[in-house]
Amino acid sequence: MKFIIILVLIYLVYRLMKNVYPQVKKGYREGMAKSDETILDEMVKDPVCQVYLPRKQAISEKIGNEWYFFCSEECRKKYKEKNRES
Repeated sequence: MKFIIILVLIYLVYRLMKNVYPQVKKGYREGMAKSDETILDEMVKDPVCQVYLPRKQAISEKIGNEWYFFCSEECRKKYKEKNRES
């Protein structure tokens, strides 16, 4: 009788853990692949003030054949003025 009670308790604990930690049933590689998908944006460097910022937040402009990314409108204007003088 004790054996049956112990088995029932083990089963209940198993079911509880399965519901509390659903990611445990996924494989290790699946979990890693999912974490790679969380990378949402690339960091770009402002050529004027040298700060890094997410590409989605940057002010972008194509100058010549290259794209440049700026942290602010002020930095974009400074860059354009500097390149006009050159």
